Amino acid sequence: MSVYKIHMSASSKPIPIAIPNDLVSKIDLATSRMGKSKQEVMRIALSLGLLDLEQMNYDLEGHAWKALQAAKTLQFPVKAETKDSAQKPKDGKRDAK
Repeated sequence: MSVYKIHMSASSKPIPIAIPNDLVSKIDLATSRMGKSKQEVMRIALSLGLLDLEQMNYDLEGHAWKALQAAKTLQFPVKAETKDSAQKPKDGKRDAK
């Protein structure tokens, strides 16, 4: 039993759409993992995606810009280079002396 169910009505309208191969592969993967038909997976994905767009007030570029700006303010710890690691070649071997 699915928690997320989209009800088709008599007023539903088929819409032809070309889907890039990389998305078809993702749809196929979701279909197999969810045990749903391709049509149901695509309806669920569209509904969830449209909810996301609605939450960002349909301003995808503005939302992406804000996310980029937020990511620029993140600080990641930098591993300090020790004297030993500075002298060690990338192949992991030391010169024989």
